[in-house]
Amino acid sequence: MLTLLIPYLIAITLLTITPGLDTTLIIRTATIEGKAKAFQAALGITLGCIVWGVVVACGLGALLMTSDLAFNMLNGWVQLT
Repeated sequence: MLTLLIPYLIAITLLTITPGLDTTLIIRTATIEGKAKAFQAALGITLGCIVWGVVVACGLGALLMTSDLAFNMLNGWVQLT
């Protein structure tokens, strides 16, 4: 188990500290258009992520409420892990 955990921790650490497209957009906007526009870009990215997360959470909740099969499959998968 530890032999699998160490490479996973290394990979996830590298992926976490590597800047992504959002960071690149904010840095580019700050460099070209200034601090105020970069703040607006960061705020837009953050709000977009929050809206996306709420929509996904509501959709999954609605699916699990209406489908016994989906609920039982997810429940069985969670119990396996």
